[in-house]
Amino acid sequence: LRSEHFAVVVAPGSDFKLELSTSDDGEGHLRHLGFRTDDVDAAHASLVAAGVETSAAPHRQDFARMYTSFLQQPGGVEVQLVKYD
Repeated sequence: LRSEHFAVVVAPGSDFKLELSTSDDGEGHLRHLGFRTDDVDAAHASLVAAGVETSAAPHRQDFARMYTSFLQQPGGVEVQLVKYD
């Protein structure tokens, strides 16, 4: 998948996916690391109980056909938990 400001690279034979997009300042940035899970709510609650801060509570993103949440880990890299339809 590719557009003027976005591209997705998928490794054949695996679920590894790298999403690339342009940034407002023209520099390269690591936005977040995404992890698939069968239960976003339970995984999110487990990480919060371990002291990781919530950036966005579990919620539905219909445009991407997924249920997801975001957490802020120490060091600033955001972690996304996701379950696709």
